[in-house]
Amino acid sequence: LVYIGERGQNRIEVFTKQGKFIREFYVSPNTPSRGEICGGLYHEKFPPCGTTYKLAFSRDSQQKYVYVADGTNDKVWILDRDSGKTLGGFGRNGTYAGQFHWINAIAMDSKGNIYTGEVEENKRIQKFVPVMANN
Repeated sequence: LVYIGERGQNRIEVFTKQGKFIREFYVSPNTPSRGEICGGLYHEKFPPCGTTYKLAFSRDSQQKYVYVADGTNDKVWILDRDSGKTLGGFGRNGTYAGQFHWINAIAMDSKGNIYTGEVEENKRIQKFVPVMANN
């Protein structure tokens, strides 16, 4: 399957390799996304630009989770790949470790570590190491 992040509509669309539409799901659907030119949440002239900047998939054998870099809300969302349900997320606006300002890239290595990249002021890459929760 092919997953496409449609930033301006705050959604992820899923297609077969042949281009047949399968389903869609939304990421933080109340995020504004109007205008041809986009600014940040507090930009004086241009509105924000939706949520689905980049996608990464978990490294388990089923790739059960989708990680979404949301540059408007400065957050990484964690979604269930099959249902599209938002399971959680991390990050907020800022310049300190663990915070984002215009997160614009996300990737995962073979060990499940998450790497994020930011543009504009921060211009950095951060590494996040997953921690398993106790049940």
